Amino acid sequence: PGALFQCIPRDQHRVIQNAYLGVVVSSNRDQIEKQNSFACLFFNSNIPQDAECSMTYITFLTTEQRSFESMGNPSVGFLQSLLGNKNGAHTRFDDDENKKDKKSDNTKTLPDYFNPQPQPPENRLFKIPELNKVQEQAATSFLDSKPNTITLVQGPPGTGKTTLLVAIICRYLLESPKEERQCRLMVSAPTNKAISVLASRYLASIKDDSTFNAILVGDGDKLMTDERSNNDRNDQDGQLKSIFLYSWIQSVVDGYNRIKAYFLPDFRGRETVSSLCRLAKQLQKRISNSLPWVNRELDPYTSSVTKALVSLEAGGAAHDIVTLIERVVKVLRDLPQEQVSQQVRSFSNGKRSDCLTFFQLLSTAHVIFCTLASAGGAVLKKTQRINDLIVDEAA
Repeated sequence: PGALFQCIPRDQHRVIQNAYLGVVVSSNRDQIEKQNSFACLFFNSNIPQDAECSMTYITFLTTEQRSFESMGNPSVGFLQSLLGNKNGAHTRFDDDENKKDKKSDNTKTLPDYFNPQPQPPENRLFKIPELNKVQEQAATSFLDSKPNTITLVQGPPGTGKTTLLVAIICRYLLESPKEERQCRLMVSAPTNKAISVLASRYLASIKDDSTFNAILVGDGDKLMTDERSNNDRNDQDGQLKSIFLYSWIQSVVDGYNRIKAYFLPDFRGRETVSSLCRLAKQLQKRISNSLPWVNRELDPYTSSVTKALVSLEAGGAAHDIVTLIERVVKVLRDLPQEQVSQQVRSFSNGKRSDCLTFFQLLSTAHVIFCTLASAGGAVLKKTQRINDLIVDEAA
């Protein structure tokens, strides 16, 4: 459904005047796969009845459809501003700065607006990228903006827009109300490659990943594809899989299996008790923050695993740790999950229980990275309200 075809009746010449456009509207997969038939809506009603046609695939309209649906969503507070129903308030940062630079000291190697600005003091959560004066103005403009308004940042390639976005994400999270932690930021880009770069840069800035939850949504095969060296790619893919919606559970399972392997007779790895203790604390915190409903059942076991490793690190003994880990892994594997395509299809039919785990992960996320097409998908359509939005390559 959503596939656009060019159709030309077989008894007519293959010229543009005889071409008709049709879009597949049938959503019955069994009909398409078993009976080799589907319903097609034509944009021109003059096509001959019962005509045999030669069909040529052109494009897929689902992405465009999702975009239109998203922009027609009444919950999008800044929609009227985006459509132009506002009083303009446009500030050109470059013009103001260029005027000031003419009066600056000519002995400086770089213009003043390229010099790094005073940054917020280092904190234990993020290593925030340094910004120059123009970038700092753009970041402040967004962070201090009023609700239902738009901030447009424009710059040629190489001017640090990705660096700016990462700094904005970190500072947005830090400036959210500490007593509630109800900030919800969606960061989107048009391609899987672009959003994977943004998500990777954000992950690289994190010092303590136990405070804010991040989730990545998109095409897993394309998100994890890169042309870099195998070592770099494996490291980045491992980080992305830890926040990717459809591999989040598996990444936690893999972490506990790493701990379990240390206590098996055939262990040949390089893990240390100290590193495994840190890993156990991290995994326990991830479950507690991201899956609070599941944590009610798992907390006695995850806490016991962490305590056993702390005891072992202090020179004590770790009793029944393999059994405890196996229990944690079993609960995680038994969570309601299906294949991604089936899961989305099930939700579209109203079976929310099949998607419960994914919805929990999305509902507790402080920042959601996704492609523009994924933003209009079934899973994200029904998540809790998003407070603020960043669109990379918005033009």
